[in-house]
Amino acid sequence: GPARRTETADDAPPVQMQAARPQRLDVEDYLVMRALRYLDDAAHWRNNLNPEDIVNSANREILEYLLTHSESTTESFFEKRPDDLPEGLYHHLEYLRGMALNEPEIPPAAVAGEFDRLVLKIRERNAIRKQSERAVLLAEGGDARMPELESAALEDLAALHLAKTELGRRT
Repeated sequence: GPARRTETADDAPPVQMQAARPQRLDVEDYLVMRALRYLDDAAHWRNNLNPEDIVNSANREILEYLLTHSESTTESFFEKRPDDLPEGLYHHLEYLRGMALNEPEIPPAAVAGEFDRLVLKIRERNAIRKQSERAVLLAEGGDARMPELESAALEDLAALHLAKTELGRRT
């Protein structure tokens, strides 16, 4: 039969092409994108978002950075590259900001609702993630009862229900 061709390193796309491919954006990325684009509206997310709710460390660091520089207006914030922001974080910030600027503008009356929706979606995602982690721990625990895990699971289910109810009410 025909000879089988084996893949070699030459068949792989160059590294820079791989890096240039857009990453899949998640709810945290969208929150950071909105925060960067609507910097003057930070009050809409700063009070109901707990930084620990943000799983991606780059996104968490960008949001914390925005909070510490919240006196800046959108224009003054982006005048020059901030000296106190690490290079990699700055590139992530610029990538998300570029993505945000390519999206249609959100009407001013809808900005607060959009931030609320994203914060609730993050809470919902985190509650589901914690439930999955606890399910694994409970399954690995065999027949041993773990009351602390069970009570934490009930608290997360209540938080998930609250987030879903609030999301349903707003949509």
